Amino acid sequence: MLKDRNNSTNKSTEVAAGAEYSLSKATLVYGQVGYVNNRGTMTQTITYGQPAAPGMGTTAVMLGLRHYF
Repeated sequence: MLKDRNNSTNKSTEVAAGAEYSLSKATLVYGQVGYVNNRGTMTQTITYGQPAAPGMGTTAVMLGLRHYF
């Protein structure tokens, strides 16, 4: 939880998790999910997501496939 020391009503909760799985020596599948909930006038964002407006929350999901040539 992030808190604004200058304003006690400004708080932000952020949670993120990721995982990856090797399909073969050259192929990897990965995923990440994150959630942020802003209270007060906090505008904390998730690195790979859209900024969340003050007092709002957002969820971001990223999936991908990596292949080495």
